[in-house]
Amino acid sequence: MSNNIFSWSKQHPVEAQLIGEWIESLNDNSGQGMVDAAADVLSPAHELFEWDETKAAGKYRLRQAAEIRSSLRIEVRQSAKKPTHIPAYIAATDRGQYVLTIEASAEELTDAEQRFLSQINSFRQKWAGLKLAETVIEAIDEVRRSTSRRTAPKKKKRAAKR
Repeated sequence: MSNNIFSWSKQHPVEAQLIGEWIESLNDNSGQGMVDAAADVLSPAHELFEWDETKAAGKYRLRQAAEIRSSLRIEVRQSAKKPTHIPAYIAATDRGQYVLTIEASAEELTDAEQRFLSQINSFRQKWAGLKLAETVIEAIDEVRRSTSRRTAPKKKKRAAKR
């Protein structure tokens, strides 16, 4: 029994506490060590893995495709300035597809900004207890404050009574 209390950040069919304690009990808790231990059908983590080799291979290739796409950068030149490199593609959430960043609509860019804010919030939560991350977390908080000020609804001025 662990003194730690585990929870999931994403939903899984097995209790987080059980899996957290299982990982703590492993001699090798690397990715490979976890897969090896979970291969036993009696392992509490067994059902968390895809054991059908064909399906697993297909899922792996999808992860590879995502990694390839996310690794691509596109060069942007603005007049005589030094060129910058930005991600080549962003998700077009309404279509489940990706669009070239430089061709994205205003709505797609706004959606990307919202996903970015969600991801930095996740970063903040994940690393909140780490001293090394304090400066980054403070910067994230400042971005959140300035963003909320920019996107907050403007207060309507009251018409003066005559």
